[in-house]
Amino acid sequence: MNRCQTRTRRDAGFTLIELMIVVGIIGILAGLMTGAIGYVQDSARRNECLNNLRQWGGAMSMYLDEHRSRTFPTYETTIASDTAWFNVLPPYLEKTANTMSYKDMAAQGRPIPHPGEGSKGIFLCPSDDTSADDMDQNAYYSSYTMNTWVNDESNTKPRSARLRDSQLKFPSAFVVMSETCHGEQGGVDLSTLVDEETGDSSFRHNKSINLLFADGHAATHAQSAIWQSGTARETNMGDLQWNPNKDLKNQNL
Repeated sequence: MNRCQTRTRRDAGFTLIELMIVVGIIGILAGLMTGAIGYVQDSARRNECLNNLRQWGGAMSMYLDEHRSRTFPTYETTIASDTAWFNVLPPYLEKTANTMSYKDMAAQGRPIPHPGEGSKGIFLCPSDDTSADDMDQNAYYSSYTMNTWVNDESNTKPRSARLRDSQLKFPSAFVVMSETCHGEQGGVDLSTLVDEETGDSSFRHNKSINLLFADGHAATHAQSAIWQSGTARETNMGDLQWNPNKDLKNQNL
């Protein structure tokens, strides 16, 4: 009877190998959970960023409808500009503290949105982790900016230097606004999506980027599909159009 009881107590315990296996399994599960949580968080930030661009798209559509010239806003960085997108589009958004134009912010002594812990707003992508330590909080900054081709002297007939929506052949493919890796600089084009000297990238969503198109829709695109190292500014890649003077897939109009 005592022998059976002794054997039962030993059989009920764990060996060192069994404990190591259990710990290993727990470690693997913890790793999988961490990866899954990170993916969900990144997806949430990407969707919030995409929603920002959709709101800008809605504002731009109303802006174009209201102006007979139907001319796109400019991408300059002068806070007081009367044509820059960050001043002409906010009036078409729901009025909140986060949708005030930069011109109004400056007039009221409010700081311009800059990235940082807890920073949110329609001008900032939640995945924009650019260091704001050395930035002037009253100077221009945005995670988004206009395509430089919306206002460029290189635009050719029948297009004016400052584009009008009626001059676009492919409004659903023409990129009018994009995320940018240099939020303190105005304007972006295909060649500046990645700063190959510093490694800074506009593809901040797991090597993908959110873009707004001239027809008002916004979408996420993978880096591998729309950009490659050494891409020229005048080039169009894939099914997207940055340069309105060239057809899709680098074919001249």
